[in-house]
Amino acid sequence: MKRPVQRFSQTIVSYSTKPYKALSVPLGKPVLIKDIYQWKSGKKPVGGTELRLCRDASNLYLHVSCFEPDPALIQSENIQDGMGIWNGDLIEIFFGAIEPVPWLLQLAVGAGGGRFDSRGQYDQWEASTSRDSAGWYAEIRIPVSFLRLNNLSTGFNLCRQNMARQEYSSWARLESKFHEPENFAELLFCDYDLAFFAKTGYPPEKRLSRNSFEKEISLCFVPAESVIHGPYLSNPSPDGMTVFWATAGMSGAMLEYRKKGTQEWLLYPVSHQNGILQRDSRMHVAHLAGLKENTVYEYRLVNWAPLLNKRKLTPSGKPLSFRTLTSKTKAFSFAVCSDIHSNTQILSKLMQLPGVRQTAFFVNLGDMLSSMSGPDAFFEGFLDLQTELYAKEKPLVFVRGNHEQIGIFSTDFFRMMNHPSGKTYYAFRHGKVCFLALDAGNDHPDDSEGIYRNTSMIAEERKWLQEVVQSELFQTASFRVAFLHMPPYNGEYDSRAAMSLLDGLFEESPLHLLISGHVHRYFRMNPFSGECTTERKKPQMKSTPVLPFTVVANDTDTVVMVKVTSAALQVQVINADGKTVDKLTLLPNAQLAE
Repeated sequence: MKRPVQRFSQTIVSYSTKPYKALSVPLGKPVLIKDIYQWKSGKKPVGGTELRLCRDASNLYLHVSCFEPDPALIQSENIQDGMGIWNGDLIEIFFGAIEPVPWLLQLAVGAGGGRFDSRGQYDQWEASTSRDSAGWYAEIRIPVSFLRLNNLSTGFNLCRQNMARQEYSSWARLESKFHEPENFAELLFCDYDLAFFAKTGYPPEKRLSRNSFEKEISLCFVPAESVIHGPYLSNPSPDGMTVFWATAGMSGAMLEYRKKGTQEWLLYPVSHQNGILQRDSRMHVAHLAGLKENTVYEYRLVNWAPLLNKRKLTPSGKPLSFRTLTSKTKAFSFAVCSDIHSNTQILSKLMQLPGVRQTAFFVNLGDMLSSMSGPDAFFEGFLDLQTELYAKEKPLVFVRGNHEQIGIFSTDFFRMMNHPSGKTYYAFRHGKVCFLALDAGNDHPDDSEGIYRNTSMIAEERKWLQEVVQSELFQTASFRVAFLHMPPYNGEYDSRAAMSLLDGLFEESPLHLLISGHVHRYFRMNPFSGECTTERKKPQMKSTPVLPFTVVANDTDTVVMVKVTSAALQVQVINADGKTVDKLTLLPNAQLAE
């Protein structure tokens, strides 16, 4: 069945490791399940089992026939409700799912009429049993209110235990245990055509039967452990690097890495908690530390398929590589963009300008989106593109802007672009340059509701910055470059927030260059001038501060390229069409070269 190419057509995340099964249960029409086989082997059981299902608006009715070649072997002493029913023959009924809400309900009915309920709701459902020369039978009523439906379906399985033969049967094919919602079958509370539309977002091309529905839905499955975003690198340093990636569904994840030219892979589990690997996350972050500077490392992703003690190398097991930073390099380059606001056309042009791919790292200087509307917005807005063009083997440096605080998913920044320190500000060194990634928060004062507390964050950050300025990392650098989304450029709140962070800290140990964005037009402020220079009409600025360092404010369609040598910082601002907007050279004494 050919499908039209649709940009947003739905796929289905699958946690299953066995063939998919489903059954439509129309309102008021009984349906029969006969394909109940031996657990694990899949062979026809000695004692066959059939399930007849029917439903009305309020209840699901199950009639289970447990056929037995030798009725004398039926063990039906389990007449009392509770855990004791496992001492005899029984059937188990499971409902549950992994997504979108994880849940599991286990009911059981013994051949003697005793019941088990994992939630203890014995007074809300009914079961009765009987037997004859062909076997034993169970009549069960389960309220539909017990079930959690998603896309008109619920995960379901029926299992049977025969004590005399130690024979176990199951409708769904299972991997290792009955409590396995990853491999449950599905009951559809509609016909197959409507179920297909609910799950995929488009109608089938022809009427579907059970077999064709199962086949077509299986073609839409994307294994949960599949990498769908990344990997992308960040947080470069002489002894560390961070690798980020996202899987289609929840998965355990590890990173394997090694020094290029060596054979042995080192293993980095993304998250071990109290003795077990975390397997309920889609976003995976590996903060590597203890690396050697100026060294090429190979890496590959390892994701764990649900239920299986089997790992999957992705992509295709082929390793990628990166090089750590170094204090010894004398010449390198880096690039900065900002205020993309998810304009991937402009971002693509900027990322492909001459020289960008040769840079040591690329800085996202904030406002890459307009609103934080969930993880997909980050990937679709800039990260997927940057991964494809750059970030699998060259690191991104993330600086938070004011728009990264907008939206209920604003804390995704800390999952998808986080620094090992857990802060949105940090310092690192490459060659003779000390870099400061800073954060002045939002472009408006804190609210009275308590959502924004940027004033206290800036105060804490300023204390940290005072220590950094006095540190060897900063003091021994020939050049000091800071990245800050909102520049100190006028008398408005955003500028005052930046000044409250920076004011007075660089008088004895000068900052050479502050690269900012935010204003949506390019301008430059020369040191000690208090004036703005730009090729475009000057913005109306009032109370422009006099600063002891150069400020470059990036536009929405420009990239700041900086070439570092032992003698100077050569800054070139280039627009998306490749035109040079501004050029300047900064000397070690923080002065502009004429």
